[in-house]
Amino acid sequence: MMSARNLSAFLADGTLRIGTFWDFANEEAYGRGRGDSNEGSRMIVVMSEALGMPLGITISSVNSWMFCTTKLFSKELLAAFQCDRGFEITSWLFFYELALAMSKFSRATFIEPVSYKTEIQLAANIEEQLLKGVVTKDLDLPMCSLVKDEDFAEQQEVRAIWEPTIERSQLNRFLEGDEDPTEANRIVGEFTRDRLGFLSREGVGRDVRPIMIKVPEARRHVRVLDYKK
Repeated sequence: MMSARNLSAFLADGTLRIGTFWDFANEEAYGRGRGDSNEGSRMIVVMSEALGMPLGITISSVNSWMFCTTKLFSKELLAAFQCDRGFEITSWLFFYELALAMSKFSRATFIEPVSYKTEIQLAANIEEQLLKGVVTKDLDLPMCSLVKDEDFAEQQEVRAIWEPTIERSQLNRFLEGDEDPTEANRIVGEFTRDRLGFLSREGVGRDVRPIMIKVPEARRHVRVLDYKK
């Protein structure tokens, strides 16, 4: 789903806009629907019986590029996104073409449906693990980039996500040279636990901004839809 202007650009030369987690976290700019203030990072508070105290856990993802699609075609959803045009993806080769274009500056392509869960459901899953004796550092946390609030369930979203390539030079001072090994371990541990926050402080996350790419071959694998009456 998109505006008529953006659809025309895609049909003309294959131009597509690829947004980011931080970009779509701006609810003020996009409105609630396309925008989600929890995009990419969220805090879950677990009232943990296992620990005997409340536990606040942050789940986060590297600020990445994403292209959002839906399994649902409805006038209501189009109205919520303020769109009246769009296209149906008719072959997986559409995503293959996107992956080729994005491979220049991303490490991999993930294409997955979004799960819609309440904060209570997420907290209950974590509490279940804690009751089984799983220590906090080993918790199996959901991929934040693929979990949204239950309020968004009607979107039936499927996402293509590209995590940015981190140049080795950006981490060299932690992994090589005269850096204190203890400090290096701390930095690597922090990166593992909270990649979104870590990359922001190191300047990597801020470099990941929405981009326009050209994927002319992708046009062969879509069928234009028009819902405007």
